[in-house]
Amino acid sequence: MNRAFIRTGTTLAAAGAEELNRLFAVCHGHAHLALAVSGGADSMALMHLARRWQQATAPRITLTVLTVDHGLRPQSAAEARQVAAWARHLRLDHVTLKWPGKKPRTAIQETARAARYGLLTGWCRAHDASALLLAHHMDDQAETVLMRLSRGSGLAGLAAMKPVTIRDGVTVLRPLLGVRKSELEALLRQNDQGWISDPSNDNTGFARIRMRQVLAALEKNSQLTPRLARLARGIGAARDRQTAEVAAAARTFTRLHPGGYCEMEPQLLAALPATLRRELLGRALQAVGGGPYPPNRQALDRLVRQTGHAGATGASLHRCLIVPWRKKLWIIRELRGGGPPPCRLEQDRAMVWDHRFEVRGPAHWQVAALGKRDWHAIRERLPARLRTAAPAAAWQSLPALRHDGRLQAVPHLEFSRNDAAAAGITVRYLPLATWHHYHFNAAY
Repeated sequence: MNRAFIRTGTTLAAAGAEELNRLFAVCHGHAHLALAVSGGADSMALMHLARRWQQATAPRITLTVLTVDHGLRPQSAAEARQVAAWARHLRLDHVTLKWPGKKPRTAIQETARAARYGLLTGWCRAHDASALLLAHHMDDQAETVLMRLSRGSGLAGLAAMKPVTIRDGVTVLRPLLGVRKSELEALLRQNDQGWISDPSNDNTGFARIRMRQVLAALEKNSQLTPRLARLARGIGAARDRQTAEVAAAARTFTRLHPGGYCEMEPQLLAALPATLRRELLGRALQAVGGGPYPPNRQALDRLVRQTGHAGATGASLHRCLIVPWRKKLWIIRELRGGGPPPCRLEQDRAMVWDHRFEVRGPAHWQVAALGKRDWHAIRERLPARLRTAAPAAAWQSLPALRHDGRLQAVPHLEFSRNDAAAAGITVRYLPLATWHHYHFNAAY
């Protein structure tokens, strides 16, 4: 157990208010917290601990339990109802979020994970929950370190999961990274609390399950899991120092535009140490491409070599174009294959398009990339200062709103066909909020 917040000889079930306050220290300052609870042992323990913390020290904080029904197994709806009943027993509000549409046959875990995050963060934004709590624990952290070691990860990847990150504009908190899984299960047994066992946790077709079995075999008669977790914390401290350097470089050498593209000075960029240049390019590609993580280290090293000299040519990486234009280096969202899929807007609700833009607008309108055809259709109607301020590819990647297939508004270009309807449109580029700070994910 993480003795930084728990007294020696004390179980989680016996933890007092002071210890619970230290355990949930990352949650301080938030008024409304959403708990992701699947019904498994880890998330059920998180729900119990969060409720006790709220009752003991934080009665003004609102807690809402969220369960995602993926619809991947026949019993998933019944399991969500069971979690709702357990939440009600603790006098906590509960919401079930359903994953609609056709389910994948391949890459099931990865696709379901992305859908789950989308549903959870979407609910948080719509209901003013400032943070989402996840139940990842020390054993998960150790598995992550081993998996990334096996992939040849660098410093950022070996630091594994951070207690605080940002995803789709929502703060994601992991307060249990210092707690063993066995301790969470012991807490539930001491409280006579059942949990749901997911059969996929025994499916060796998934890489993480295989790594879990390897870790269990290696840990016999050893303390490998806490040692790996300590390794991640130590590397994490080094990563945080590096991230601070990257954030400072971002302020000095780059300009991230509200339209979702990035502008760099190639001569200044080339003067940076190769490691810092790689980190800065990775951060920019993550922000512009809309991915949860930057590209892998090998791909970034190749890009550093391509962009580290005079006369560098363009490149494509991580759903981005890297374009030399007017003595600057531009990173622009790539529209290959039509670009990111459109997003249908809903009444009085902020929607996230391409994991980058939070958009509010008239119900039933759609947001998608402006594209080449509509860019050429409106280009001559725009002020000259806009037309010549960035490469055409940057303008074509902008979020545009359409209704019944007809272009209605491009807020970043000050274009609209109906000023009254456009008055209610807001578009916010989410990565801007963390561009100069330390909470960008990094995991290669």
